[in-house]
Amino acid sequence: MHTNQTFASNFYPITSAIAARDKDTDLQVTVMTDRTQSGAAGLQGNNSIELMQHRRLLIDDSKGLTQPIDERDEKGRGIQVKAKYWLQVFHTNKTESAQRYQQ
Repeated sequence: MHTNQTFASNFYPITSAIAARDKDTDLQVTVMTDRTQSGAAGLQGNNSIELMQHRRLLIDDSKGLTQPIDERDEKGRGIQVKAKYWLQVFHTNKTESAQRYQQ
């Protein structure tokens, strides 16, 4: 895929979990979610995990979509999302991931 939207094109569907691993220490961080979201790990060369559960914009942010997003509920309020997250930090050579158990 070729795009000039480098930020938006690095976010992918996260259906249950996203992880980042340090190859030098075998330390892994896994974030498990209760719903599908958009996510990315290690953007812009840093050690981070980013999740986007709902995107609401009143103007175009030049990050992938060319129009505002302003979904509202039946009372005219912006949609609220109450998500749950589970976090596991572990050494991959000493401990098993809790992801399968949590799912």
